[in-house]
Amino acid sequence: MNRETLQTLALLLLFTTIALIIRLIPMTTGAGILGNDPWYNLRQIEIITANFPAYPWFDPMTQYPYGNVIHWGPVFVQLIAGLCLLTGMTARPDLLLVASLVPPLMAAIMVPLLYRIGTLLADRLTGLLAAGFMAIVSGQYFYRSLFGFVDHHIAEVLVSTLFILGYLLAIAKTRSPSTDPEPLKTRILGLKPLTLISLLTGTIYAVGVGIMPTMILFALIVALFTLVYAIWQTISKHPDTRILEIAAANTLIFGTATVIMALLGYAQEPTLALSRMGVGHLYACLALIAGSWILALAVTARTKYPARTILPALLLLALAGTALIALVSPDLTTALTTNANTFFSGTSLTETVGEARPWTLIEAWYSFGIGLLLLVGGAILLWQKAHTRPDHLFALVWTAVIVASTVQHMRYEYYCAVCIAITSALFIAALINKGRHHLSKKNNSGLPLLLMAALFAFLFIVGSVQADTAIATGIRGLHPDWPASLAWLEQNTPDPGIDYLRIYRADTFTYPDESYGVMSWWDYGHFITFLGKRIPVANPFQHGVSGPTGAAAYMVSQTEDESTAILDALNAKYIITESTLPTTKFWAITTWANETAGLAPYASPSGPTPAYYTTTLVRLHLFDGTRIAFDNPAIPPVPALQHYRLIYESDTGLVKIFEYVPGAIIDAEEDGLPLALEVTTSRNRTFTYEQTSKDGRWVVPYPGTYRSESGEISVTDDDIRAGRHITPSLPMEKSVG
Repeated sequence: MNRETLQTLALLLLFTTIALIIRLIPMTTGAGILGNDPWYNLRQIEIITANFPAYPWFDPMTQYPYGNVIHWGPVFVQLIAGLCLLTGMTARPDLLLVASLVPPLMAAIMVPLLYRIGTLLADRLTGLLAAGFMAIVSGQYFYRSLFGFVDHHIAEVLVSTLFILGYLLAIAKTRSPSTDPEPLKTRILGLKPLTLISLLTGTIYAVGVGIMPTMILFALIVALFTLVYAIWQTISKHPDTRILEIAAANTLIFGTATVIMALLGYAQEPTLALSRMGVGHLYACLALIAGSWILALAVTARTKYPARTILPALLLLALAGTALIALVSPDLTTALTTNANTFFSGTSLTETVGEARPWTLIEAWYSFGIGLLLLVGGAILLWQKAHTRPDHLFALVWTAVIVASTVQHMRYEYYCAVCIAITSALFIAALINKGRHHLSKKNNSGLPLLLMAALFAFLFIVGSVQADTAIATGIRGLHPDWPASLAWLEQNTPDPGIDYLRIYRADTFTYPDESYGVMSWWDYGHFITFLGKRIPVANPFQHGVSGPTGAAAYMVSQTEDESTAILDALNAKYIITESTLPTTKFWAITTWANETAGLAPYASPSGPTPAYYTTTLVRLHLFDGTRIAFDNPAIPPVPALQHYRLIYESDTGLVKIFEYVPGAIIDAEEDGLPLALEVTTSRNRTFTYEQTSKDGRWVVPYPGTYRSESGEISVTDDDIRAGRHITPSLPMEKSVG
């Protein structure tokens, strides 16, 4: 092993160690599990650990009363479950530790991968710079590879980067036939390395789909590269016939992926939606293979026909094919249109989902800083050689598609970080190489180039490290009130009758009679499932949120009759609220409730409108369900809720749990009479539940001794749960004081 190799290994080891250490910072600060979706991955890991290697494609412990069909693959959670079993760390605390360590380890593996890609595209220096930049590059990539962020995003990046590396190696193995004729045996043997690389790359692609269906994005990159390369060669004066080998590589890669996905059951769902695991992914692979050969044949026809004939013919063929598909299979046309609209267009609803909203320039600069400018410089370098080097053209298409995707959906920053690292390394390495060349020629212009390269590298490193440190030290997981509240929920509410660790089938499952749902906002659905072992109505997949019986409609319902009708339709017995819901998250709730009206009915330039105060959410969390009168005559009194009682309040008041009960009915002498009860919450806070009689009665949700102007009356919990009708004895016992 020579000195240069030792230096390379030492630097890669250093960069890998840095990548790992900075991602373990939350482990030392006690940040815990980060984000929302990781809590559901932990649930899946627990189930798989108990049933290894079986995967729960359906989960009745979320989105009550329907259950959730899982639309992504098992690879990420199966890997962690396997590690837990291998190490014997299967108890919940140990499982959380193993799962939390996997994302930083995957980020560490990314470092040598970027080195290899850099050397393929340029040289050793580019590879080392790319590896170093990958270790520290910030943004969503860094956040989603931190200790505690147990989600598949870092696995998506790792496997998709492996796919990119495999495809670049496949391109490197393609070659144009030499001018001298070669024996057939020699030609076939020459294809052997391409075949092996392609088969491996196809396997990697299938693994990527098994992590998340968004792997289809990289099939799109290959398709666009093949299209651009074919057009380029068609209009070239000297077409490069390696397009035939590229088509062969595409066939092997996506043919292998198709077979593996079919065998593993990834296409068991009949949906054509490419955002879900289904048969649509097989069709997409087969379409890519067919398109590759059509383009390859078009390029080879260039020897007989001019480009002005071939290109219009291809366009007419594409239009005819589209028309034929629309005629023969309208469903397929609709699916293709829907897939495109879903990916390339956003709505006001996607604005409420942090990771799905468009990327802003400010967010981009905060994440990558000088890396954005270096991205442009690196892309220009790729463009300069794209006409002679298909690997550079592929890298350019890859970068363009990923940047465009990130602009549309900011979560794809985790893909974009790889492109930032590569293009930044290409640009800085080019400056260094040019500077060295000038200095070797005694040209004084070399020094400024080297200084510029050093400045860019310094700014990239400092900016990234500052952003990384701020994220790693400032990030906090779940507020302590949530685990405590949900532990209370599990211990003090009836078991819903579902075996938490059993795998159920969607086509044979029915909910038992004792089951029920928990109403809350979708942000908290996975917490309720994993920490409370209860079944949320809505979850962070944005299921159970919209529609007339969705969580949004419930939260903004204006009357108790409306809200209880929703609970009855869903058989929901408990409601969990949180302090941010009637404040910072209220706009998101109103958007889901009515995408057109949004916040308008509930807020004016002067402040909240009366409609805000009469929403079920505000009446529950801010008013504790009691009657409220305002000093402002423009806001009418808000009546008490008759069927909701506060049964738990967290230590800081962040989380409140309410129970939906029939309520005891007490006869009143007339309407408008006040009835009051002093209620002490689980954290020893006291408030007065007050209600005025209507229709000659009160309906009360709390047990205790109520006070009225006429006297006192005692109500038991049995009275409330049975909806018992109570007629006070006359004369009523006079209240004291």
